[in-house]
Amino acid sequence: MLTNSVSMTIEFGKFLGSKLVAGYSVFLNGELGAGKTTFAKGLCTGLGVDKNFHVRSPTFSLINEYRGKLPVRHVDLFRIENEEELQNIGFFDQNFKGVLVIEWANKFNLEHTNDTISIFLDDVDLNSREIKLTARSNLIKTLVELSPLDLKVVNN
Repeated sequence: MLTNSVSMTIEFGKFLGSKLVAGYSVFLNGELGAGKTTFAKGLCTGLGVDKNFHVRSPTFSLINEYRGKLPVRHVDLFRIENEEELQNIGFFDQNFKGVLVIEWANKFNLEHTNDTISIFLDDVDLNSREIKLTARSNLIKTLVELSPLDLKVVNN
């Protein structure tokens, strides 16, 4: 699908976030500047994180946690080199009961479950993003069909 502005990318993230429940993982992938954090801002808004709270990339903090209708754990794996580092930062915390948002998820072979949505963002131009979504369930197809946004489906 294609979004034609930064605000549309945020709005689609917001729409998707509003449909998620505890236990979902959202894997965000794409080159530097592709819009991963912008999309994450929308997800967090949809998950009820206060609009006045500045959602930012956890590139240096590695993990940011936000409170909304569900807890959100926002992780950036860009600077992580191996699975031992993932263990050291508490990435595998089994007690987390919220939505996990992971930027640069494709750096590691993370376990995919039925509750995982993989999103690849590609910058088409300054404001437009091609967004490819995959999941093991029919959730994505249903969400795209229900979206109030004028998303354009891109055929491969």
